Amino acid sequence: MNPVTVHTKPNCVQCTATKRKLGTLGIPYTEVELTDESAAQFKRFGHLSAPIVTTREHSFSGYRPDLLEDLATITPTPEGEDPE
Repeated sequence: MNPVTVHTKPNCVQCTATKRKLGTLGIPYTEVELTDESAAQFKRFGHLSAPIVTTREHSFSGYRPDLLEDLATITPTPEGEDPE
């Protein structure tokens, strides 16, 4: 299981930008479509916009290239790949 999950909505520009940035950074992720129920749960924790990016330790919402770049320093490289 990938340590990064991107919770998305259809036709979401920020979601697309987030997935593109993760790909550019070489960070593997799992995409999960937000439902009304899951969006309501995230809203209780202060996440008011898509996408919502979660890891085992952190979460944030919206397109945040700065935080995505931070993930590149803490996300393990997939096995068999050279980090350089």
